[in-house]
Amino acid sequence: YFMRRCKTIQMLFLCLMMRMRESHERPTPKNLLEQMLPADTFDVIRRIPRSDEPGPDAKGDLKLLHAPCEFDLIRYTSINHYPIYCLPVYTNRHVNEDWYRLYRTYDTEGFVFGQFYERLQRYELD
Repeated sequence: YFMRRCKTIQMLFLCLMMRMRESHERPTPKNLLEQMLPADTFDVIRRIPRSDEPGPDAKGDLKLLHAPCEFDLIRYTSINHYPIYCLPVYTNRHVNEDWYRLYRTYDTEGFVFGQFYERLQRYELD
């Protein structure tokens, strides 16, 4: 325990000495970076690259997909009655972050367009 704590303190001290900053932004051109930082600083900017793959993507027209949809009110018993493109999104929502992001996108779109469709039916077409 003591050795682990000493190593942690050493790393913290080293980071403070170097004044290291982490950035999750995409790299900027070198001349912009030089303009932003004064010449006398010794900051180390460590760039953490992001993957360029967007992950699973929603296909099709959003209004066509989600107009009569109540995906935000989905229940375990009603999932079998949903369209074929909603089933894998719902069943794979906990596989990884990309699937969960797509699930939350469908959930939000289902809520927004479902509300829009309901208002359209209730106030415009009736």
